[in-house]
Amino acid sequence: MDSVPYLTHLDFVKGVREFNELCDYVTIDLTHDVKSSGIAQYYKNPEALQKLLFSVNKSRMQELGKAACAEFEQNVESRSQQIDYSNSVARLYHRNCIVSTHRPMLIFVQVDLNSLPPEQQMSYLKILVSACKTNKIDGIVLE
Repeated sequence: MDSVPYLTHLDFVKGVREFNELCDYVTIDLTHDVKSSGIAQYYKNPEALQKLLFSVNKSRMQELGKAACAEFEQNVESRSQQIDYSNSVARLYHRNCIVSTHRPMLIFVQVDLNSLPPEQQMSYLKILVSACKTNKIDGIVLE
């Protein structure tokens, strides 16, 4: 079954959201149906690739924030007598400490450069590297 272009990135975002608590890393695999309409957009259209990586990273950070908030609230309930929250700065500082120590899931993008004509491979790789840096994607896997 071919993937649908405007739904494909939502599938990846959903996967990141659902596997956040279960996995240390996830790979956005753009190699299996390169010729189909859904995955092909990420090879042909730099804006689609940028949107995918932005959406995936945003989902990761939202899930990280939810996990950190849950951990924070659990700590507040168990130690409410010990922490002084008389001012909002102390509460904000404590919450940010928890967020900064919570480890996010790593995200990798896997691509098949051989599906592109040889003259387009290097330019696509440059676009991919730039998009990954911009959207804080942790690595690229080349097939």
